[in-house]
Amino acid sequence: MTNHETNRDTQAPRLAVLIDAENVPVSLWPAIRRRLPRLGRPVLVRAYACGGAPGWGFADGVEVVDAGAAARAPNAVDFLLAFDAGRIRESGAVDGFVLVSGDDGFAAMVKALAESGAAVHVIVPAIGETYGRRLARHADVCLLVAPPADPVATERADGAPQTLEARFAEVFRGCGADGEGWVPLSVLGAALKAAGVAFPGKLGALVSAMPGFEVRGADATGATVRLHHDRAAP
Repeated sequence: MTNHETNRDTQAPRLAVLIDAENVPVSLWPAIRRRLPRLGRPVLVRAYACGGAPGWGFADGVEVVDAGAAARAPNAVDFLLAFDAGRIRESGAVDGFVLVSGDDGFAAMVKALAESGAAVHVIVPAIGETYGRRLARHADVCLLVAPPADPVATERADGAPQTLEARFAEVFRGCGADGEGWVPLSVLGAALKAAGVAFPGKLGALVSAMPGFEVRGADATGATVRLHHDRAAP
């Protein structure tokens, strides 16, 4: 890196990236992360939840702020995120904010931060029918991110394509689950490696983003995984 590039990076606006983990799947993190340099230099990245942020604990560079299941209530995550945004603004530690959410309930927070003189950008998941129209009205920049396509991992014996999730489920069923269907994430990882199944990124984040699986635990050393009883992967 040249001195010019180094100076340009340090002069970029310092950003706090605030993620609504209740409504934003971790599978979008790689796409979100690629867009951040367009907006500035992230110095703080947090994902907010009350009683669980599926997969976000495995996402590189993301701090999970979890108020716990006891705090779970309508809009509890919204209040948690908005309160922290106010504290960060008062600290003067950043020049701007990136809100990652499609919830128009954050429009008042975005407006207030903008009126305080901070740059405020919004990254909206392109999921469902509404894309945060009120959020976009008050943001300096609004970007959309779409869920990644389900990658093809291999082919079945008959030559038909097989999704990565289906291949994971196939390997999982040979792992010897406990009485409640749980398998240590490390055991699944070893089994996938033995089966020659290649996959992108971190295993915990990837499995958490698969609809047919659920993950218990926030870190790779103690996490366990199982198939959803009511929505098993094919």
